[in-house]
Amino acid sequence: NLLGGEFSCIYTFLLEKSQSFISEKLEDIEINKTSNAYRLLTEERKAQKYALMCFFYNEQHLSRTKRWVAQYEEKYGTSVPDEEYKLLSKFSVKYPEFMEYVFPKLTRQLDLLNEALILVVDQGLPVKIKTLDNCLISWDFDHMQEVKKNYYNPVSGSHDQFKLRMKISANKVSQRSRKSKHKQSFRPNFIHSLDATIMRMFLYRYHKQTGKKLNHLHDCVMLHPNDVDIFYKIVTEIYCSSFMKTLARDLVFSCMKSDTRGQVLGKIIEIEKEFISNMDNIELTPSTFDPRKCYRYEGAK
Repeated sequence: NLLGGEFSCIYTFLLEKSQSFISEKLEDIEINKTSNAYRLLTEERKAQKYALMCFFYNEQHLSRTKRWVAQYEEKYGTSVPDEEYKLLSKFSVKYPEFMEYVFPKLTRQLDLLNEALILVVDQGLPVKIKTLDNCLISWDFDHMQEVKKNYYNPVSGSHDQFKLRMKISANKVSQRSRKSKHKQSFRPNFIHSLDATIMRMFLYRYHKQTGKKLNHLHDCVMLHPNDVDIFYKIVTEIYCSSFMKTLARDLVFSCMKSDTRGQVLGKIIEIEKEFISNMDNIELTPSTFDPRKCYRYEGAK
């Protein structure tokens, strides 16, 4: 959709790919192509939409399977038979492999981001990323412990207890917890920061050019039909900008490199080199980029 040609829905594309993946990679279980489970995984856009989105939010097998079971029961009005559950569960377990099957080198790229992240976290440093509009986002997780306190309530004339969480000194258990929380939060935070920044840029440029406020919710906008061409021009300007080609370097690795020294810095530089070398060389130009394929209006065919 970014490079021209006919419009292609990514969820429809994944549904088609899931058919070949199931046939090639799930040979150890019996596949009934007329079953509702098979139809859900190969025909239902909603099943692939949330699986894809939540994969990048670090969703694991169990949560993905539970959602597919819920979607199955909602769509077909019945519980999932054991044989069909096997297909849902097996495909869920292999979903990271499916992502690599569809998008080669994707899992390596995600692993590289995690490797660089842990190098920073192991130094006791907060995680930092930049945004496209040049803001700095930083977060960390304190070492907390739940403590129970007893007290006397003079109103009721009885003893009671309340709980609170207190910051404590780091130990091995809390260090592991901190590292795990950073691994779980980094990708969602980075993705949300990109979405939010692009929306802020839309709002700012639209107001600057029209004097109007752009009504928006998450990644959707509502505007007067007379201003649609102006909005699409803004979309094209942003997506075809040179900074869209250097997101990883400018928004992620630049912060990691500025905060580290010595061997850790050297390792991050090597990770960055491999990450950039794995990237596809996609050149977006106003002559080929069609914003209507990325931001489609209701009723579009």
